[in-house]
Amino acid sequence: MGTASRVYDRVVLPTGRFARWQFEGMRDTSRLVRKWTWLSHYEALAAPWRDEIRDAYSGYEWPASHLTYAASLRLATLLLVLCDAEQPRRILDTGSGFSSFVFRTWGEKQDAKVHVTSVDHDPEWLARTREYLELAGLGTEDLLTWDEFAARLAGADGYDLVLHDLGGGMDNRKATLVGVLRTVAPGGSAVLDDVHQPGYGRYARRTLRKMGFEPYSLREQTLDGFGRFAMLGIRG
Repeated sequence: MGTASRVYDRVVLPTGRFARWQFEGMRDTSRLVRKWTWLSHYEALAAPWRDEIRDAYSGYEWPASHLTYAASLRLATLLLVLCDAEQPRRILDTGSGFSSFVFRTWGEKQDAKVHVTSVDHDPEWLARTREYLELAGLGTEDLLTWDEFAARLAGADGYDLVLHDLGGGMDNRKATLVGVLRTVAPGGSAVLDDVHQPGYGRYARRTLRKMGFEPYSLREQTLDGFGRFAMLGIRG
């Protein structure tokens, strides 16, 4: 009996879809720890980052957006811990906003150059992200609309870390997923938010596998008060 099975023996799971999500989150965390040993110390790594960005997150509602549209604080913290652990040098942020603040904040703390590209489906939202980054004293280079990014999508590969959180509805998120995953470098990672949405989690997991990624639920690390959580794909 493996470690994951022993864990499940001690847990009384709820019924239905939430039981499946909880089971997957626990199982995938156990699997992922074998690959990324630092994840076993996740809370100790997450606490300093969470404390550092908490005030910025609380103030994000103005001027950029309501917090229900922003990446959750738990997801933002996970992204920062992941960046610290894996040290990406090229980052793609599809769905601009607080995630743009997160990646650029991390990038400016590094000795080596970190290149962040932020993409949004809505030019107005992108402009609000630019304003927010300027107020925070962060760089605003490589802020692109989806149409601008899509025009060069075929050659936009080699990203070490991708967050796919593009707006425009879940149908648009699905429609752009394959193209975005193609930009991930071998050995790189993709984080897909909102996999709690009906139909999207199963679709995301299947698509990741078809494209040569190993999928992992990040429910244990990213579940927030709105019921949102993310999924990770690591490219082989």
